Amino acid sequence: MMAAAPTLGEMELAYRRVACAYAKAADHGPGEAFAAVFAEGGRVVTPRRVVTREMMPDVPQRLKATYAATRHEVLNQTIERVDGNRVLGETYCCAHHLSFHGDKPNTALVWLLRYKDEMVRDGANLLFVSREIIIDWTETRTANAPGVVYPDASTIPVDSVPAK
Repeated sequence: MMAAAPTLGEMELAYRRVACAYAKAADHGPGEAFAAVFAEGGRVVTPRRVVTREMMPDVPQRLKATYAATRHEVLNQTIERVDGNRVLGETYCCAHHLSFHGDKPNTALVWLLRYKDEMVRDGANLLFVSREIIIDWTETRTANAPGVVYPDASTIPVDSVPAK
């Protein structure tokens, strides 16, 4: 007997899971986890280049080499079309990129972006076939991160932690 097609709610949950797994792996690795959310032949299309699945295990390490920390916040998502096992959707994201500058103020480069996603169903899960990044705008902010050395939270001064 053929399995029933997933409901829209199940598809939305699977979409959320794969997008959050992508964000977590981008921020913290390992690279294999980043690549694992993509189908064979998958790719990320940025405004400057295409990152193939074979290149993806290096992405989290490249981010760590460039920034002191990153945080990708998955915001709203919309499934736009389901065609058999193919799913098209859009994910809004706020991507924070923290940089330390010695005696100068720390900065956070913030990208407000959307991913145009093409996915394929893999059982109850979705895998990305393509994620096209569309940067709507960027902001550079002063970042207050006293005593924080990413990712070791033990360096946060005790007096900077609010009492409960």
